[in-house]
Amino acid sequence: SSSIDDMSTSPSFVENLVQDFMSMLVQGLYIFANVEKGEPEPSIFEKGFKLGVFSFDESEKRFIITPAGRDQQQESSVERLYVKDLTRLAASGSQGLVLECSKTTGELIMRAEIVLSDENDRDVLLNGLRQCLPIIKDE
Repeated sequence: SSSIDDMSTSPSFVENLVQDFMSMLVQGLYIFANVEKGEPEPSIFEKGFKLGVFSFDESEKRFIITPAGRDQQQESSVERLYVKDLTRLAASGSQGLVLECSKTTGELIMRAEIVLSDENDRDVLLNGLRQCLPIIKDE
């Protein structure tokens, strides 16, 4: 058991977990999302939860929420949450989590609530994001 404990805390083990998790996010996860923006333009996800895909764009360091069945390149349907602006990541209810992006002045840019199929899926995503965000921000 001590060798398992040593392995789970080794830097290479943690790096591999982060890489696997981020690879999963690059591919995308089906979620239900409700997005509120601080800007006057409405979100396609506003006013009720809609099926979408939650993914990560490595080159731009941003999370993307795209309506299911739509092209991620279609600008009007994509919501972007930049890692540098992320100020809050928290559980919401038994199946959801909240990501909030704010300007340095504290002004809200965007609030996205994501709901997954169950509490376990929510916990995996939430804990994975909490582990990966410090690494992503430092890159």
